[in-house]
Amino acid sequence: MSRFFESTRPLFEWMNTSSGRQTVLTATGGVGAVASLLYWIPHAPAINSTKNISQMYLGGLPLQPPRHMTDLIAETLGDCGITEIDSRRIRWFTAFGFDPIHFGQVSFKKGSIVGVPKTFYYKDIDEIDKTDIKINRNKSVPWRTEAGTALMEALVLSDEAKKFAVAVQVHHVCWNEVLTKLLIVGIPIPAAATLAAFIMERFNLLNAPPIYRRSVVAVAGFLFFGIAMAVWDAYTRYLESSADREVCLMGEDYARGGVEYYGKCLLRNRALRELLQKSGERTYTVEGNIKRWFHRPEVPLTKRKANCEESLKEVKLKEPAAAVPETTEEPTPAGSVRQSFLFSRPAAPNEVFSGVHATQTGRIKPPPPQGGKVPVSSDAVPSVSEPAK
Repeated sequence: MSRFFESTRPLFEWMNTSSGRQTVLTATGGVGAVASLLYWIPHAPAINSTKNISQMYLGGLPLQPPRHMTDLIAETLGDCGITEIDSRRIRWFTAFGFDPIHFGQVSFKKGSIVGVPKTFYYKDIDEIDKTDIKINRNKSVPWRTEAGTALMEALVLSDEAKKFAVAVQVHHVCWNEVLTKLLIVGIPIPAAATLAAFIMERFNLLNAPPIYRRSVVAVAGFLFFGIAMAVWDAYTRYLESSADREVCLMGEDYARGGVEYYGKCLLRNRALRELLQKSGERTYTVEGNIKRWFHRPEVPLTKRKANCEESLKEVKLKEPAAAVPETTEEPTPAGSVRQSFLFSRPAAPNEVFSGVHATQTGRIKPPPPQGGKVPVSSDAVPSVSEPAK
């Protein structure tokens, strides 16, 4: 070790010069920019590749959802009050795993993508494809056990729970989540270097023994690393709590769906804890939360369920006193209305939104009331579209 430090002496001597310090500060700024770029790439320029990697395939083609799921997503977008321009910039696909995922933002050039798990397509236990679910390195689940039965029950969600989960993802992609996290990732490295340089110059440590300078750099690095992790975790938890609350306040059915959704997530994790044995005990707590040792980048599921229960009580108190206005719907223009799920291609210019869409003759209607579906005006939907560049 002493030989190593002796060999690096010329480097540290050069770093003590004014040109060396300036070069180091510039280099750390570049490293911070690269770190931000690595986080940004899968959310923006490579978002199509991210979708291709994250989605499920059947026979070499992207897995297509059933009709009832496309109707549910269209209705949820209408309830969220998403504008036609923003809804056009949300693409949907079937994702691996049990939980929905999202990448990108609607404000980006290539928009955003939301992955819906295959389990959202099930209406009852009989529809579960048990051959697709494996545990402990490709072993079949013992479905006849108590834990297996609990897992089956947890995988089947009501439409209210599905709409809640979809609405939460829509809220995430409509916020500036990615841009804010870019700053959280990129700032700590140059900030730590700047702080270390300031301390060494302020306390005249440039001519002190190398051990002092190395200690200052190490302390500054660990300090800003810890601050960055704390800010990342706090911001992520804030977004999750805010999304849950905003969706729950959309109506009693959404709040009820949130309570069910997180309750089913906890039940699923408890079942997996028992089915996975030692691996499950290391991954999940007895309550069904994900175990975290050093940091917690998400709100515990028990807390999210409790928050939804509180919001449900709040909504129940407000709704009886709220006046329900009478609404009249315009007659449907002549022509057929159809909905489909564009999982395998990005949005075409004449579609109001990619993922779920409806085509009909006539003019574009204003945003629908709660419970309505997002209208789309298009004479034809192309069958083939070039991928977004």
